[in-house]
Amino acid sequence: MSTQVRSSQATPNSSAVKGSGTAECAVAESAQKAWERAFTVLSPVIGYQGVAGLYRRALSLSRREHLSLVPLYEATRLGGIDLTKLQAMLLALDSVEAAAVQASLGRHFVELLSQLIGARLAEHLLHPTDELIHPLNFNGSAAKDPSS
Repeated sequence: MSTQVRSSQATPNSSAVKGSGTAECAVAESAQKAWERAFTVLSPVIGYQGVAGLYRRALSLSRREHLSLVPLYEATRLGGIDLTKLQAMLLALDSVEAAAVQASLGRHFVELLSQLIGARLAEHLLHPTDELIHPLNFNGSAAKDPSS
């Protein structure tokens, strides 16, 4: 199993998929940054494997609500955590669905983390937790109509 998170440094340019500045790109990029930050902040506290385990469990819970997460969940069972796959999956969805998928995944992750280390510490470490749960609020271009 991989011991590192693969991230945007190896990600193909997202503008090639949907066009630069689209809401889908904004959601995917915001989500990727939020997950990279979560792994960076939490790994020293609960270890990389602890963060990866919470991420996998959050995927497992969220896949029941969003079937688009099933292939991503299966991939994490077979290998390491690859945030580029999450970003690519979010780019393939419309912005509303991508935001809903990320919100579900983030919500489950925060709930699991809160159960593990307590809500106050989880909130302190992930402040603002809304970054994981509401990606549209953290990238102004995602909230705007891309046609305007």
